[in-house]
Amino acid sequence: MKKLGLVSCQIPNRIYKQAGNDNLDLPNYLDHQFKVDVPNNV
Repeated sequence: MKKLGLVSCQIPNRIYKQAGNDNLDLPNYLDHQFKVDVPNNV
């Protein structure tokens, strides 16, 4: 490839952003109190 002057055109790897810390300052309004008496019924 050097003799012909060719250059590889590869797509660069995707750069993923690092996830930061969770925002723990948000209030929990529902308090995860979901009570279901019968399955598939709210």
